[in-house]
Amino acid sequence: AYGSPTSQAQAQAQAAAREPLEWADCMVRDTRSFRFAPGNFRKDKKLVLQVVKKDGNQLQFVTGELAADRDIVMEAVRRTGGAIRFADPSVQADKEICLAAVSNDGMSLQFCGREQREEPEVILAALRQNGLAFSLVQRMLRGNREFALAAVKQNGMALQYAAPDLLRDREVVRQAMLNDVHALSMAHRDLREDPEFVMEGVKTRGAAMRYAVDGLRADKEFVLKALEENVWAFGGASRDLRSDRSFVLESMKRNNMVLEFATPEFKHDWSFHAEAMQADKSPQLKNYLQRMKSTGGRDLKQRRR
Repeated sequence: AYGSPTSQAQAQAQAAAREPLEWADCMVRDTRSFRFAPGNFRKDKKLVLQVVKKDGNQLQFVTGELAADRDIVMEAVRRTGGAIRFADPSVQADKEICLAAVSNDGMSLQFCGREQREEPEVILAALRQNGLAFSLVQRMLRGNREFALAAVKQNGMALQYAAPDLLRDREVVRQAMLNDVHALSMAHRDLREDPEFVMEGVKTRGAAMRYAVDGLRADKEFVLKALEENVWAFGGASRDLRSDRSFVLESMKRNNMVLEFATPEFKHDWSFHAEAMQADKSPQLKNYLQRMKSTGGRDLKQRRR
């Protein structure tokens, strides 16, 4: 009968038989439940493998010796490189494990064993995945040119972590600048005052002009050559040049869009517009200035946002 000791015992037995299946299904479907599972489930290698394949960070909740199990840690770091932080130190010293981790997340280099953090192959794998992992490389190794090149090719801003001698290395800085023109700001002055080198950056992005030394930014001849390569370079010219009426007019002969980067007063100075149109009677300039006049420059400001 219902409620008899026999039926209660049967129900408990059925529930006990069903519990492992329910927990296993729950953990695989929603790995967040893994941390709340009974200890015996978190010691089940087959089940743990299924969980860390979906979420490597669940490695932090394994119990027993599984945090040192190479198969489990490998699956975890392949999914989530940073999961290596939860591995047993003996596994953090494993080169293959470290390579798998940093190939997924370069910043996980910090959790590898000391010897692996000095291993060139591991370092290069980390830098190729995330150039900013250069910040994790020991200072005595940051003068390594191969490491620096790998880092800046992936993220130009990694140049900030390079040894001082490399900040004047043309190829290292060039690769950084090609990836992110703002890296030029970190280069040695020797390169930022080199017209040829700065022009290389300008050809890629006009914003490179901002990081040239003041002398180049105020050099009329250099600025004129630069805007022919990339009109956006005019925005990095010195304020004195951008506010020089005659120089802005001369620059507009090469590219009318210079007016976008000149100091504001020229955009609304209709006498200046008349001078520009006397020097260049092209319909393109006429339409450009008429549009600026009719909108007060608002449409141009919106396009620059």
